[in-house]
Amino acid sequence: MRNYLVTETRRVLRDRQYLLFAIGFPVLIYTFFSQVGVTHGQIAGTDGTAYSMVSMAAFGAISSTVFLGSRIAAERRIGWNRHLRITPLQARTYVVVKVLSGLITAVPSAVLVLLAGAAVAGVRLPVLSWPGIVLAFALGVLPFAALGVAIGYATSGDAAQPVAAATYMTLSMLGGLWFPAELMPSWMAQTAHILPTYHLADLGWRILAGRPQRVADVLILAAWGAAFAATAVLLYRRDTERMN
Repeated sequence: MRNYLVTETRRVLRDRQYLLFAIGFPVLIYTFFSQVGVTHGQIAGTDGTAYSMVSMAAFGAISSTVFLGSRIAAERRIGWNRHLRITPLQARTYVVVKVLSGLITAVPSAVLVLLAGAAVAGVRLPVLSWPGIVLAFALGVLPFAALGVAIGYATSGDAAQPVAAATYMTLSMLGGLWFPAELMPSWMAQTAHILPTYHLADLGWRILAGRPQRVADVLILAAWGAAFAATAVLLYRRDTERMN
């Protein structure tokens, strides 16, 4: 698994277009919002600019990992996965490596949004809050990487990118990353509290507000992660069977 992980890491780092979109897009969105005054004021008892910064950092981490689906679909189209299947690589190992490779872009994306918050929007937090938010998102985003793998095997090469984009944008908007759940109608707020996007961002929002973490956030993310991972493994095996 180690050799395959090294190979995947190198392949991701060489894809400049993917890196630019996955890492740069959330930074641009947050910078725009912070400069036009959308994030000013108080949100959920915290500074709106800082709250939005944490939300966009979570959004960046999510978009980077879900977009694994478009990479996987492209690999299937050029036959890279067919090459892997003649090796002893197991389905679970494949999914685990893909999930871990998602962190290569997820962490830098979140970090750059936080840096933009500090440098452009003037956000100031306790020193330990910055690495705390990054660590929380690095661990909490793993379920979304599994979702990206599942999308890569559930869609064709041409459809993967729009499906991935629609998925993470919908989950982000309904999960309270673009509009705080506190400002949503009751039925939308209830939906937000079910989705993994809300519970990932809540890990960062709690650090921002100085509140202790909730076990519920971790358990719900773990449940979604298990479901996404199981789906990804199933789809990988079905794809393997079709090619045999």
